[in-house]
Amino acid sequence: MIEMLGVLAIIGVLSVGGIAGYSKAMERYRVNETINQVSHIVQNTRDLFKTQPDLYGSMSTDTTVMSNSSYDNRILADKVKLFPTSLVKNGYKNLFGGNIKFYASGRFSNDDGKAFMLTFTGIPQEACIELATRNWQSSLGLVAVRISGSDDDSNGIAGIYAGNCTTKYKQGSSRICAKDMPVSIEQAVISCDMEKNNNIKWKFY
Repeated sequence: MIEMLGVLAIIGVLSVGGIAGYSKAMERYRVNETINQVSHIVQNTRDLFKTQPDLYGSMSTDTTVMSNSSYDNRILADKVKLFPTSLVKNGYKNLFGGNIKFYASGRFSNDDGKAFMLTFTGIPQEACIELATRNWQSSLGLVAVRISGSDDDSNGIAGIYAGNCTTKYKQGSSRICAKDMPVSIEQAVISCDMEKNNNIKWKFY
């Protein structure tokens, strides 16, 4: 009996370790796949605007979620296959189960590019930190990013807003504004403050 209890205890310890390792591997997979998905969406969108510039004018500035099949930008994305097949099959939900928003954001005065926003919600803390600190701008034209631990995506003062800032860098209880990208790990840790429900909003051109 004692030997059996010892064996069961060992099996229990190994099982816990195995589950933890599997969970870690799955989160790593989701992060890597999300990086690929964001790159895919941005590159396809930029290529589309380059070859068919008039389509940008028909892209909505409405922030409706992409899971809404009647949303104009969802219809456009379906028509020209802007999003990866994996996201389409998942009902335009990200790999962490959160929503995706995709909409036009107007021109910048200092360039002739067309800006658009991409938001992923419901991101776990560790994944949020890794995605927030990634250097996207060199190859994908990232101009700003906002990371928020709040579920309220309309709260413009929550978290970090980096890149195209109107204020100098400051750190406080509600806002960090950093002109230099990528976002630092220290900044991301402060803003990715929800265990499972952080939001990342990227602005590309």
